[in-house]
Amino acid sequence: MPPQTITVTLFVDTNKINIGNMDQSCNFGQDVTKISNCDYTVEAEPKDVIIWQATPMQTAPSTTDTVKIIAIWCQTDRPGNSKKTNVMGPFSRRSNTDLAVVSTVVGKHGETTEYKLFFQVNKNGVPHGIYFVDPKIAIKPRS
Repeated sequence: MPPQTITVTLFVDTNKINIGNMDQSCNFGQDVTKISNCDYTVEAEPKDVIIWQATPMQTAPSTTDTVKIIAIWCQTDRPGNSKKTNVMGPFSRRSNTDLAVVSTVVGKHGETTEYKLFFQVNKNGVPHGIYFVDPKIAIKPRS
C-alpha cells in the first residue's frame, strides 16, 4: 500500500483550558469519557506522513483565538531514559505561518511510542499559555 497522509487535529476550548482540565478542554475528536487523551492512539504504517494541527473548538465564541502546535517530544527522548526506537522521523513546519507540524513514520510494524504534543493557545492574538497532551502513535502490525 502506498504511503498515506494522516491528519490529526487537536480541538481546544480556548475559553476553558487550564492545566487542570485537559481532557475536558481539548481532545482529538474522540469521546473522552471512553478514551482519554493519553490513551488516544494514532495508527499508521511506515512511511506514512502525519500532520498534527490544532484548532479552537466551535464552542469558543472568539474567532480570533488560535492554537499552534509548537513541539512534539517523544517520551523516550527524555534524559535518563533508555533510547528506544522512535516511530516518528524529524518534524518540520511547512511554513512560518503554518500552525501544523509534519513528520514521516519511520518505525517498524507493531511498535508503539508515547509522545507529548505541545501547543500554544493565543486568545485574541495574545499568548495565553503553553499546554501539552500525551497521546500515542502505533505502527500497525503486518497484515
